[in-house]
Amino acid sequence: MLNVFGNKRLIGSWVQYKHNEQLKLEYWLKHLHY
Repeated sequence: MLNVFGNKRLIGSWVQYKHNEQLKLEYWLKHLHY
């Protein structure tokens, strides 16, 4: 049971990390265009 919850938390933090990276990428692309 604990393992499942641990995996969910791990996946959640990974998704959060990926989302942050995507935002950074979009931010830099916008600034490079202007």
